[in-house]
Amino acid sequence: MEFFGHKKVQVLNGGIRKWIQEGRSLSKETLRVFPHGFLPVPKRKHIANMDWIKRHLGNPNVLLVDARSSNEFNGKKKKGHRVGHLPGAINIDWKKTIDPIKGTLRGSRDLLKLIGKSSPREVVTYCQTGYRASHDYVVARHLGFQKVRVYEGSWQEWGNNPHLPLE
Repeated sequence: MEFFGHKKVQVLNGGIRKWIQEGRSLSKETLRVFPHGFLPVPKRKHIANMDWIKRHLGNPNVLLVDARSSNEFNGKKKKGHRVGHLPGAINIDWKKTIDPIKGTLRGSRDLLKLIGKSSPREVVTYCQTGYRASHDYVVARHLGFQKVRVYEGSWQEWGNNPHLPLE
């Protein structure tokens, strides 16, 4: 939604399950929707491509966050021609950002521990195809990072290109 220019974007933390557990109202009525005239204008500042990643490898102001499982990150599970991760990336498996009992995002203190001592100006998330990276994008925004991108090619692109560096 931010990519298309929406200014007020929110995510229901815990989903419909939490909504129901909290006793919030539900309805089966069909709502009448009125056009608002929103014109989507893509904001490329929320996307990183392969060339952007190559230019920023090793930049201490950019934190690369791999949202895949630790087995994918460490090369124990192969989902491409090569295994490993982008040079300098840290692994924040998207599943580890969710409290397994509550089904909500973990507390900010716990989430910041996953990032470690890094204090980047910009966060770039990736996974295999961008799906899990989108979740970690939301986590980074939740933590207050203003500059967050998703690497659109993710490991599908990087891991299958023998000319690109990896760890």
